Amino acid sequence: MSSSSQFAAVLPIVFIALVLWLIHRIRYVIDDQYVRVVLVGITLRKVALADIEAVDTKAPWWNEHWCNTLWACGRVVRLRRRSGCVRNFIITPKNRDELTTYVARKKGFVSIARDHFNVLELLALTPVGFLVILHFVGHEDLGQSRFTGVTKLKFEIIVAQQRGLMAEPGQEVVGPTADGDPLYVLAEKIIARVRQIEFGGDGESSGAMWFKRSDPMTAPDGAMFNAQRLDFEINGSVSEET
Repeated sequence: MSSSSQFAAVLPIVFIALVLWLIHRIRYVIDDQYVRVVLVGITLRKVALADIEAVDTKAPWWNEHWCNTLWACGRVVRLRRRSGCVRNFIITPKNRDELTTYVARKKGFVSIARDHFNVLELLALTPVGFLVILHFVGHEDLGQSRFTGVTKLKFEIIVAQQRGLMAEPGQEVVGPTADGDPLYVLAEKIIARVRQIEFGGDGESSGAMWFKRSDPMTAPDGAMFNAQRLDFEINGSVSEET
């Protein structure tokens, strides 16, 4: 067999090996604006956090998938987008988000709010189980961080039982939900799971989420929802994007 024939025979094997290697090098990075699909430092695809309607572990057949494994069983996370022809965006992180897994197991609902007003709109929904809303509040202070590149990113997570407004002050905090957990117990479980999430130092954020405080969730008119607002912070860098 000639050398050219040998090369032609080996070339498909090399190509397949290269494709498999590239697939397993795909990483997922979350910053204050996007969920990014990254390959060797290059962003291949990104989904705006403001465009994400819900997060769960479903895998509908009509989807756009960016898997980093050939065996996605137990690793699928669906980002349900608000816009686009293909609204289901599938990723397969190695350690699937414990918060998403926990809420899905409890038959709750996770959504990411575009802004504070959207938080109130989501609280008006009536999902099965309970509701967890993730909302990026903003940077703590952009003063010196514009020069150092370091800041704190502030997030709030709202945990709601979705039973309307309070009948009496404090009643919903101690009353059980459909699965037997009072609101304060659900909030403690969410806090524990969020604090377990670690971010690597190769993106815009690093370290663990710091829990700051919790407060009852109120409407602009002062009425109190059956919900608790949990405030978190994480070290981050100032994005260079405009």
